[in-house]
Amino acid sequence: MKHMSQTLRVLTLNMHKGYLFRARNSKVALLKSCLIEEQIDLVCLQEVRGFHEIYAPVPQFEELADQVWKHHAYGQNAVYSAGHHGNAILSHFPFTSQRNIDISNHKLERRGFLHGLIGAPEWGDQCLHVVTLHLDLTAWGRRRQLRQLHDWLKTNLEPDAPLILTGDFNDWTGEAHRMLFEDVGLHEANMLLTGKLARSFPSWFPMLRLDRIYSRGIVATKVEAKTNGVWRKLSDHLPLIAEFTWPPAAR
Repeated sequence: MKHMSQTLRVLTLNMHKGYLFRARNSKVALLKSCLIEEQIDLVCLQEVRGFHEIYAPVPQFEELADQVWKHHAYGQNAVYSAGHHGNAILSHFPFTSQRNIDISNHKLERRGFLHGLIGAPEWGDQCLHVVTLHLDLTAWGRRRQLRQLHDWLKTNLEPDAPLILTGDFNDWTGEAHRMLFEDVGLHEANMLLTGKLARSFPSWFPMLRLDRIYSRGIVATKVEAKTNGVWRKLSDHLPLIAEFTWPPAAR
């Protein structure tokens, strides 16, 4: 089936539950405005409140998606007395399936990765796998979670299936990057196009290279870490944006 290729803009951001430190006002409305301005097609978020009695009586991913991104998925990870938070994907294109996979190492730090399979009539028979995650703070915990991710990808995805993997990897040593590149065959957008991983944390003086956009079967053509003043006020992480040509040439 013939279909027209288009530019697919993908963003990843740890949104810090919509609040930046002592700020009393939610940053969700401002974040939504910035996402619209950047014309993002796939928004991949970590630390999203699915519910909080005080701070998020309406799920933050629904507040962000409302009347802009028609489709969304949410993976609940951390649960506490007042609510819960996790990862989310907002999409202009429909999900054919979605699933949250628990990769927690212990009860005190609940983690998971959210997988969505996205398709659209104009894409013909092409579908795109999208995964977003937030890895453990400890090196041993990240290693264990990466092994789980590795095994899940090997078991559930064909080797040539188009995949975008985003998130906050908490990987200041680069160990996770080496594992994903060497063992899974993923290319990180910033590394591919600039020769280095992007500095994204902390947002007011980015030093650590924690946030990534990896892909396989689909190649990034442009990448940017947003460093202007507005984005620095939204979270303790900076967002990364990558552009891809999608879908690939007709078969």
